[in-house]
Amino acid sequence: NNQLKMIWTFQENDSVNTNEVNLAGFKQTGNFHKDVEAICKLMNIQVHPALRPVLWEVEKPEFNLEEEDAKEPEVKPVTVVKFERHRIDKNTMKAFFHLIPQSVVRTVKFSNNGITPSQFDKILEHLYQTPALSTVFFDWNPLYKEDFRTLVDANDYRYERPEDEPSRFAKLVSQESRIKILFLRGNELDDEDVNQICENLKETHPLKVLDISYNKITAASVETLRDLITSYNKNLEFIGLAKNNLTFEDLEPLLSAIGKKPFPEDEADAHVKKMKDRDAIIEKNKKLKASKKPEEPVPILDDIEQQDDGTWMLVQNGQLRHLNLCMNLLDDSHKDEILALLKRTPEEFSITLSGTGFSKAVIEEIWKELSTEENPELGQQRLLF
Repeated sequence: NNQLKMIWTFQENDSVNTNEVNLAGFKQTGNFHKDVEAICKLMNIQVHPALRPVLWEVEKPEFNLEEEDAKEPEVKPVTVVKFERHRIDKNTMKAFFHLIPQSVVRTVKFSNNGITPSQFDKILEHLYQTPALSTVFFDWNPLYKEDFRTLVDANDYRYERPEDEPSRFAKLVSQESRIKILFLRGNELDDEDVNQICENLKETHPLKVLDISYNKITAASVETLRDLITSYNKNLEFIGLAKNNLTFEDLEPLLSAIGKKPFPEDEADAHVKKMKDRDAIIEKNKKLKASKKPEEPVPILDDIEQQDDGTWMLVQNGQLRHLNLCMNLLDDSHKDEILALLKRTPEEFSITLSGTGFSKAVIEEIWKELSTEENPELGQQRLLF
């Protein structure tokens, strides 16, 4: 019977009352899996499958024979924790998030967890209080009704958000959140979710990567994203839009807002002055940040560059580094537009087009056009297929 007690089940772990357990005095050793075991013991709960060491990942001890006093075998530090295909009880959450600030875990991956709105709210609360977790994957996690128990008839248990209820997914990028990399794939997000996510990102936010692939979004979301990066947010560097059944016409407003376009010469001097003023504020903010004082708002502005022939170009959204357009409705007929996009953007900018209707032959033509003598691989680095 004792052996059975060792087995984690959602209901049993969730029903243990741990309110009286004082975690404040809990001392961590720095060995993540040992700390998990100890804190679970203290809370009188079983260790969740996601928090056990994976057998094939347990490192063989490395002994350095030259050091006479080599006693402790090296333990590989845990930097990523994956909760996959298991529900997550509230006590496991409590234990996990208690350990994070003192650990080197920086990434948490949730996928297929049958999460209910109240569980989501709890995770959110924990994330707000744990800024060290800067990378969050929340994939294949559409929300389920509160009484959801098993995946057998999961479809009858899908949670439908009432129209007047704010999007929970958007709260992951609210002002309380310090997340820098956020994957929200396969959550049945709609245009309203994306609208609210972008509303939150209009405020200064550290987010650099936003992946909303495999959702239920339309051209409306693409336009919302374009408005966000053009007029409000110059921090986002990577946008994932794979497998959203988007056509070239749907994507066009975003694509045309990226890269160089001619800038009127008579406005150049005034714009250069604005750029200098903005850069001065950025420098000033570095000092303010160092002395922990509130920073000044940075004006939202794209750079202009003078070309060799004396004309000026506006560099639209030069902060963007990658656009993932996999498995959308693009094909060989869009070759010229894709080539033009890559020619008007810096070499550091790339796109992914695998799983689209493009043929290998046309992709190779684009590669050839983009590659240079100095870098024959440049085409393949900029257009991933």
